[in-house]
Amino acid sequence: MNWEIKAKDTTTGAYSNFSGYSSGYTWNWAFSGVLEAYNITSCSNLPASTSDEFKGNTVDHGYPSFNNVTPSWYGATYPYGGPSCGFSPSVSATYNKLTW
Repeated sequence: MNWEIKAKDTTTGAYSNFSGYSSGYTWNWAFSGVLEAYNITSCSNLPASTSDEFKGNTVDHGYPSFNNVTPSWYGATYPYGGPSCGFSPSVSATYNKLTW
């Protein structure tokens, strides 16, 4: 199974692409946005913006035709062992947002 992740910061124009291959696994989930932070000891270690928005998310499946899949997104936060910073997810059909 081949997979690819493309992300672009619409404020700065910075972007990243990541691709991978795995074998023997069934694809059955996708994330529309993730805040991954390490060594957080205080909420002030998080970006000062107090939120991150993830827009224009698409999920395509079925190489080589890449048929668009319409997922049912939902917001979730998971305990991570750091400070409680009031994380709150918001989900809509056009964007997903994490506020702290």
